Amino acid sequence: MDTIGSILQKKVIEPPRKGMIQHEWQAFAYKVWKEYDGDPGTLKNVMRFFKTWNMSSRSLLDHAYSFCKDYTGKIPKIKMFYWKFWQLKKNKPLTRF
Repeated sequence: MDTIGSILQKKVIEPPRKGMIQHEWQAFAYKVWKEYDGDPGTLKNVMRFFKTWNMSSRSLLDHAYSFCKDYTGKIPKIKMFYWKFWQLKKNKPLTRF
């Protein structure tokens, strides 16, 4: 049986890689992609979508995410997520400052 000190010495700590997640919206986009799709080819599109809409419509992104959380139908969850986001975006009342 190894001691804690020997186990910690064996553990390899990797330096941060270039391109790692640096913003909260990237972490949220990755979470949505991982749970709802997971296809490596669509990660780039999901990240771009979140980057575009994070500042102006974050609450809509959160609402669309929670809407699709328990969905178990035939339609892919990522498509349901996009559909719900655009439905909410269309029905969002305009606010004037």
